[in-house]
Amino acid sequence: LALPSYASVMGTVLPTKIRAHGIGVLAGATRWLRFNSPSRVSYKWSGMAAPVVPTASEVQLPGAATTDCDVELRVNGSWPIGTTVKVDYVLRNLSGQVVSVRGVRLLGQVIAAIGDSMTYGVRRRRDGTMETPNWAKPWLSYPSQSSWNNYYGNWNDINFQGSRGFLRRDLTTSVPWAGHYANGHGPDHCGYSGSRTSHIISTLDDTSRTYPRNAFMANPSYTVVIYWIGLNDTSGGSPGEIFDRWKQGLNRILALRSGRGRTLVVGVTLPRIRSDYAGYSPERQANQDVVNSYIRGYTMSTAYARYVVANIESVPHDSNDDGLHFMATGYERVEQIVRQAILNGMKAGP
Repeated sequence: LALPSYASVMGTVLPTKIRAHGIGVLAGATRWLRFNSPSRVSYKWSGMAAPVVPTASEVQLPGAATTDCDVELRVNGSWPIGTTVKVDYVLRNLSGQVVSVRGVRLLGQVIAAIGDSMTYGVRRRRDGTMETPNWAKPWLSYPSQSSWNNYYGNWNDINFQGSRGFLRRDLTTSVPWAGHYANGHGPDHCGYSGSRTSHIISTLDDTSRTYPRNAFMANPSYTVVIYWIGLNDTSGGSPGEIFDRWKQGLNRILALRSGRGRTLVVGVTLPRIRSDYAGYSPERQANQDVVNSYIRGYTMSTAYARYVVANIESVPHDSNDDGLHFMATGYERVEQIVRQAILNGMKAGP
């Protein structure tokens, strides 16, 4: 994974590090780093004041060839989805002939969010007034900017983009998002208002659709999957049945990701429902509590994939939201928890 410099709100985001090991005695040997796309990275090693972008495809490493050399690498600019950079460690003899090449491939990060209206970022007041437009099954034509004319919300206002807008702001705009083109309504995504776990399964299986399948098929990449689904399911059905479908949906995603790099899955728990919400019942909340316990306790052993939890179930509702969805304050708190989960997953390594 190679990253750009994240905003300060993220804390310290470490650069990618590679080590060019020292070699045995080979008189006159020189060592080089070779980049297949030099303009996409910056490098730095001990003694350099700041990272620099290579001006050629090869850069000679400093010091004696018998000593290790640690190199820091960062993304330069914005990498389009699926971008990689090959970095080769090249050893040349006294005559300049290549005698050894060993390489690594740097993966760019992609964020793919899938779920229901919470992922979309629906806002609705306590009195039922919608503050954002919606979209319904089959979720193919994303609401246009003009469709917002009859709503209170502002299309370009980060406060009306759910947690997505805050997350893109607090990570970095240099990391792309995969999903339906959101027409400027925050980053692209696969948040389907009214959807259930069964809908996630069926849409992922539908090869006639571009999305959500293509959101998880960046090849190769380090894809962060924000998986937030199940809230609509809790209005009926047992927690065990809901969670079985939750796992089926996730397994579909992991199957699409197979052989396409690395995957970090962020399993997001379901927010509590306020008791004055029309769809609230003690039984529904009890079922939801059980589903959340399953999400928190889930583990997986899929190759090149890691699972972390963003436990947002205790995020409080605003006094004027509908009791199910959030206003900006709630969505921003969700974003903080999801962001920390992403950091935890990245720091945990491959």
